[in-house]
Amino acid sequence: MNPTTAATNQLHILLASGRALLERVEAEELDPRSVMTAYEQWYTPTLAAVGLLLPERRAEFESYYRRTAEVGSPTPCIADILSSPPLAGERKAGLAEIFDPATPRLIFLHLLGLQLAILGSAESLLPLGLSRLESTVLAGLLDAQLAAAGELLARGRRRAAAALADVVVEQHLAALARRQELLVAERSSSAKFARALRKAGLLDRPRYREARRFARLADRCRRAKGPAPSRKEVRRLIARAQEIVHGTL
Repeated sequence: MNPTTAATNQLHILLASGRALLERVEAEELDPRSVMTAYEQWYTPTLAAVGLLLPERRAEFESYYRRTAEVGSPTPCIADILSSPPLAGERKAGLAEIFDPATPRLIFLHLLGLQLAILGSAESLLPLGLSRLESTVLAGLLDAQLAAAGELLARGRRRAAAALADVVVEQHLAALARRQELLVAERSSSAKFARALRKAGLLDRPRYREARRFARLADRCRRAKGPAPSRKEVRRLIARAQEIVHGTL
C-alpha cells in the first residue's frame, strides 16, 4: 500500500468514526461520560491530521472545541458542553434531559458537524500533506545530523565533521530534486544536485552561489591529503549547511 492510499484510509476512518459519534449523540444513544470519552478519542488524532493536512485551518478546527474568543462569549464550545457535569437527579436520564435545555446538545452537534466538514475537505490535499510530512521528518533528521557534526568538531574530528555536513546538504538537495521529479544520478554530489536545481529554476542565483561555495569548502575540508581543515573552516561549513537546509526546504 502506498503512503497516499494509507493516509486516505486513515482519513476515512476518522471521518467515519466522527460521523458515527454525531449520529449516536443525535439519537441520544450515549450517556455524557461516553460522549466525552468517544469525542476525546476522536478529537486528538483528528486535530493532528488537520494540523498536517490543513495547517491554515487548524486554529479554526480547534476553536470549535476550545474557545478562543473573548471571555464571556454567550456561545459555548464543545469543551464547555462536555465539562458540564450532570446533576445528581439527571445521571440516569436520557440526553434530552441531561442537556436541558436542548440548546447545548444542538450546539455540540453543530460544532462537531463543522469539524467533520473541515476534515472532509482535506482529502483532496493528501499528496500535499504527505509532502509536508516528508519535509518535517527530513528536516528533523538533518538537524540531528548537523548537531552530530558539531559534536564531532568539538571532539577534534574536523574531517569527519566536514564530511557529515556535506552529506546533510547532499541529502537536502537530493530530496528537493526528488520532490520536483528531477532526473539526477542517485550518487550525485551536492554540487551536481545544485546545478540540476538551478537549471530547473528551483534555486535562485544567490542560493546557487552559496551552494557552490559550500561544495568547494566541503571538498577542501574533506581532502585526505594535505593539512586538516581548521576549526574555523569546519565551523563555517556547518553554519552554511544549516543556512542551506533551512533556506530551501
